[in-house]
Amino acid sequence: MADRIHESGWTLKRVASTHHMVHLGRPLFGAMYDAGSEALRKNVVDFAKIKLLYSEADPELLTSAQSLACIGVRIPIDFKAYVPADLENERILVARHLRSLLYAGRRFAGAVMACPSEPLLAEAAYMVLARKRWSNGEAVMSPAQTTDAPRLLEPIPALSYHLSHSHLDLGTRGETVAAVLLLDARDRATTFPLAHGDLSPGTDDTEDDEDLRYDGVRKRRIVTVTQFLRALLAKPCHDIIPAEYHKPEDAGVPLETAFKDCFVYFNHFIKAASSDMVNQRYLRLAMSRGAAFICADSQGGIDIIIPCLFGTVLVREKVSAIMIQVKNDTRCTAKVDPVLFASMDPYRCGVFDSGVKDPPPVLRIVFALASRESSVTAASRWQRASTSSIRPARFTAYDIWCAGSGPSTFGVVQRGEADVLDNLLKTLRGPGDVERLYNDDVSVSVVRAMRPMTSTDCSHFDRWVDRAKDTIGKEQELLEPEPEDAVAPAELMMVSSYTASVM
Repeated sequence: MADRIHESGWTLKRVASTHHMVHLGRPLFGAMYDAGSEALRKNVVDFAKIKLLYSEADPELLTSAQSLACIGVRIPIDFKAYVPADLENERILVARHLRSLLYAGRRFAGAVMACPSEPLLAEAAYMVLARKRWSNGEAVMSPAQTTDAPRLLEPIPALSYHLSHSHLDLGTRGETVAAVLLLDARDRATTFPLAHGDLSPGTDDTEDDEDLRYDGVRKRRIVTVTQFLRALLAKPCHDIIPAEYHKPEDAGVPLETAFKDCFVYFNHFIKAASSDMVNQRYLRLAMSRGAAFICADSQGGIDIIIPCLFGTVLVREKVSAIMIQVKNDTRCTAKVDPVLFASMDPYRCGVFDSGVKDPPPVLRIVFALASRESSVTAASRWQRASTSSIRPARFTAYDIWCAGSGPSTFGVVQRGEADVLDNLLKTLRGPGDVERLYNDDVSVSVVRAMRPMTSTDCSHFDRWVDRAKDTIGKEQELLEPEPEDAVAPAELMMVSSYTASVM
């Protein structure tokens, strides 16, 4: 049923339309859209919302399963395999909330479930979450903020809640948390009031915007790169100049000018399995279905990539990228590390083929989430000793270093969310697996002793290493981890009866 993408004739306005997104994914929505009444076609996103929430009502507060369903269609989530309750959580999502079953072994042993890329469902989740969170670019107080109910309408508190109650596996590096912040920024940007003369893609077209084939602009699904950065960052970066430039005349061009006709369109993330997916040809296809990528685990230099388009015609040579490297490591501080930006060379990372001679500018951002100091730094000219030694690069890049995770760094982090976000990142930096199942120090110490040399905590060494003296006679002790790297909070150490029986 999908309108098949080909090399020409596709515009950003067309791929962001309801007509296009409804035909991507499962055939249920496309079939009903094509065969249904005009009223159903105009309200197909609301129909998708009903199916996603398993409810005809528009709830003020979400259940845990509804919240997970909305998160799952926007960012790729997995569950910890060693907690038996996980399978039941996923089975509910498959039975009632449109999560897909990819494989099931006998008696559901080894079941594999996932949420594939479905922009219509992502748009439905956006309607549920963002409209209750942002209005005219400002945060709206949700009902959960004034009650004792879990804050499941707010992305970071919801993610933190599910980490402890739904047994999500978010990894350790923080890409999932970063993806949530980026989606929240995109959602916020769609609510900014448009001043007279603000650029909207395709507004010069003659098509009727009431036509669902061209309604993406009217519904604010497309934002500019500068609007996206304004929503994401606490400090304006529109006037920064490039750290690398392809032509001498580009050296003093500010970001706002360089990206003045560059657009972003994504409402969900896909987890890439191949490092080749960051190339222009695939970024173009990702943009055609409103997607961005969490990069493959083997990807060098970048962890997240968001496609952006110069102009409104969806052609490969006009596709560029916002390249993001995520560091949830206390060794990454507010001090800019030039090596990290050097590793984000768009040619070496594969964004541009070697034959591309005049590439569009790229935006490179480092998230140093574990930094104790918060700052947003424009890393211009970080690698150049003097202007006399400047040599043009093969590409033009604008570099931003984001240190910390609080509201002084990210404009989407609101009151009461900073501590939740900080604790969430600390938890991910801590022990990542079985230790969280125990809530007493003795059991944790025993489990660590059973896994020697896996971390720096003394429990991994004490039963087989004596505290020795070094060559100059001073006491040499094993380093204790910092408090944030210690055992995870008690609420995250859920003792499973299954694990207890095994032990």
